[in-house]
Amino acid sequence: MKIAPQKIVEKIINALWYDSGENIESYFDAKTKVESPVLNYLAVEPSPKKTLEAIINHWREAFSDFELEKSIKVSLDGQTIMVMWSAAARHDGKPFVGIKAVNKPVVYSGETIYEFEKGMLKKYSSDFNLDYIKDQIK
Repeated sequence: MKIAPQKIVEKIINALWYDSGENIESYFDAKTKVESPVLNYLAVEPSPKKTLEAIINHWREAFSDFELEKSIKVSLDGQTIMVMWSAAARHDGKPFVGIKAVNKPVVYSGETIYEFEKGMLKKYSSDFNLDYIKDQIK
């Protein structure tokens, strides 16, 4: 049974951000491209799924009280899903992009685009103003 891209996005979000336990490995292949401003601060992982997990873990380990304030999913062409989001958190954990935690709150927003082809995630691209976040936690 073929799963719609929007449902796959929901599964990926739930597995990575909310520990749903969902097996999402089958939605990635070795050529899935992962883009994020945070990626430049992390070690390269052996697979796209592992890279995405490393990005999400970097956020989760640095910030507590993380709350996704809104998430709007829009299907652009049936194969491209945009998730627009805003979040609030407190930087009180591990360093984030090299900045040590000083227990400051942070708010930010951005968008993540998931591009699919034949039921497989071909590209994950997250975009947000990293400098804006860094200015809040310095």
